[in-house]
Amino acid sequence: MDFEVRDVGALRFGRTVWSKGELKKEICFPGCILSTNAGSVPHLTTETYSYIPKQFRPNVAKIPLLSVIDHEETISEYPGSMSELFNLGSPSVTMVTTKDSLPRTRGKPCPTLNTIKAVSVWGNSGRIMVDPARHIELMSKLEPDVFEILGDSDTAMENASKKRISKSFANSVKFLEDSLSILKKRSELKDSLLIPPLQGGNSTELRKRYTTSALKLLGDHRQYLYKFETFPSLTPSYVASVDKTIGFSVEGIDCEHSDYIDLVKASVADLPKNKLRFVPGPQSPRRVFELLEAGIDIFDTSYPIILAQNNKAIVFPIPGTSNSGNPGPDVLDLSDDANRLAFEPLLAGCTCYACQNHTRAYLYHLIAVNELLAPILLTLHNLQHYLAFFERVRLAVASGEYEKFKAETLRATVFT
Repeated sequence: MDFEVRDVGALRFGRTVWSKGELKKEICFPGCILSTNAGSVPHLTTETYSYIPKQFRPNVAKIPLLSVIDHEETISEYPGSMSELFNLGSPSVTMVTTKDSLPRTRGKPCPTLNTIKAVSVWGNSGRIMVDPARHIELMSKLEPDVFEILGDSDTAMENASKKRISKSFANSVKFLEDSLSILKKRSELKDSLLIPPLQGGNSTELRKRYTTSALKLLGDHRQYLYKFETFPSLTPSYVASVDKTIGFSVEGIDCEHSDYIDLVKASVADLPKNKLRFVPGPQSPRRVFELLEAGIDIFDTSYPIILAQNNKAIVFPIPGTSNSGNPGPDVLDLSDDANRLAFEPLLAGCTCYACQNHTRAYLYHLIAVNELLAPILLTLHNLQHYLAFFERVRLAVASGEYEKFKAETLRATVFT
């Protein structure tokens, strides 16, 4: 696995490339990966997703565990890769995560109810308790390109108690230790890379301690593999790739917490430079800037999808693009009566399918009559606009014009 990173001021810019079979897979950063439900973007089919220009489409698809846990046998019997099964296109990278950044479109959110031995995952058949052994067994059947190590992230709420955070810390350390121990004995995941989740709730002290503990466990894991490399007859086939950790995800923090950025900084401060830093969950453009400056590399597309599910369109101007028009709000509520006779596109200059073919008034009508086309069009628009924003962010960082780009974006946007 090749990792290229260079510092541009206080920011990071680069890419990681690794080979799987005859394919070379690449993740560029700062960047955004695609949030999915079992490989599909909510409200979009493969055909409608193709309306988003190829240059903007992420080549990494995030697949939450709860969306596939009921179908492990079907997926494991498929002769091709997960990417081919979900028709994601090659060379899409599949990344299975424990948590889901997208709310369920029906029903109430499921409680977590984690224990000292296992994490609760809610599939179609109800609550499924997943411990490290069960989790690694499941990953061995799915064989994703990247998967997140099991962790107790049940601390993402403002009022999480100190007792719950301490239990989450202890459980997650044990889950990571057990998972690494099991992985040493398995060869099915020889081509899969790991993402350990960084825990600690809303405690900066525990977050620093957890990062230290995780790095020590991962270091011991590598030493074990190096030791066996000196004895070829005892070496499992998968130890040719010793360092299988591609990056770390920052988990278990309420995005609305007043100390959110400081908590993220506490988790990533001591991480190796040659590892990706990933923050899941909905992040507004203003928050993206803050997290980039905190050392984060990778985000997901839950923000534009959740806005679409709530009848809102992203309309903030993006400097340097055709969407760099007059100053305005960051989002537009299409259910507002002010749009009833608004015969203009969602955003002037936008090249997305929705803006090129429909008006705000038409979207208002679709929402008023509960037409299923409304979230489809809004998702297409929001995804393309959010991904275009990340493309401009990446170019701005690479060219050393990040501060100018940031200032122009914030000056042209009234954030709600």
